[in-house]
Amino acid sequence: MQRYYYLASDLDRVEEVSRALRGAGLDRHQLHVMSSDDAAVDRRPELNGVVSLMKRDLVASGLRGALVGAVAAMLLLLAAWLLDAFATPAGAAITLFASVATFGFCVWEGGFYGIQTHNRKVARFTDALSRGQHLLFVDVDPDQASTLERVMTQFPALRPSGSTRGVPRWLFVGQRELPRFLTQTMP
Repeated sequence: MQRYYYLASDLDRVEEVSRALRGAGLDRHQLHVMSSDDAAVDRRPELNGVVSLMKRDLVASGLRGALVGAVAAMLLLLAAWLLDAFATPAGAAITLFASVATFGFCVWEGGFYGIQTHNRKVARFTDALSRGQHLLFVDVDPDQASTLERVMTQFPALRPSGSTRGVPRWLFVGQRELPRFLTQTMP
């Protein structure tokens, strides 16, 4: 999926666009609104606000920390093997514990850094959001791009602000289907 960003100064326009896009066949889970005024977004049932986790770089930084941790743990295991630390059960246990602890620490540190920083995909909009603008982002499949363009030409008040790779299709389907699955299978 591809993610398209639009900036607006008025939540009423964003709500109109959201209604028009859903009327054109897009799903509610494809539309997200990020604003510095989360309460105003939450008061509008038509709008799909952004969860706090999406505003932070927690997942991406945690994954980078996991990568660094995996490399550090492998280096630690390699050094222990070269130094013959696995010759005794105590040496093996200490080495394995140290490598798991190193990996866990790196993941934790990456997540700790990520929760303090803005999501890097939307960091460029921080100034606009602090000035009271609202960010609408729309995830579309390639066959829905023309529908998005057609609807957005009707709303010149929303300024196109670029695009990036969006969420994987399976994640979008999961967001849509999981609540339905849970309500239909669990009374």
